[in-house]
Amino acid sequence: MTTTVAPSSSTRPAIAAILVISAAATLFLFWLIYVHPAAALSTQYAFLPALNAILNGLSATALLIGYTFIRSHRVQAHRAAMITAFIFSTLFLVSYIVHHALHGDVRYPTTRLCAWFICPCSPATSSWPLWRYLLSS
Repeated sequence: MTTTVAPSSSTRPAIAAILVISAAATLFLFWLIYVHPAAALSTQYAFLPALNAILNGLSATALLIGYTFIRSHRVQAHRAAMITAFIFSTLFLVSYIVHHALHGDVRYPTTRLCAWFICPCSPATSSWPLWRYLLSS
């Protein structure tokens, strides 16, 4: 007979705090991208998108390394990898917010062919036959 352990009541405030902070961050980013006007039009901070990509890649790499550590039961190394991923993720978020505060949302011109290759699952890419089938039914 197996018993399941219910989460203790001491974790509920932490989970509630995480949910509140996540909702606040999401609303702030929505406001920043879609409502707030761009502050600078110069190319002084043109390196930020590349920095965002590097930090995001480093975070993903740390997550994969942490996954391999936990699969081999190396808990301390896993913990260090997860903390490293969290730090890279936090730096990415700060860089992302700074980029969008300074430059706003960037719309790139695209053709229907490019959209089909970049995001074939998007409903906006109506040239994909599966979406035509799903939308018509």
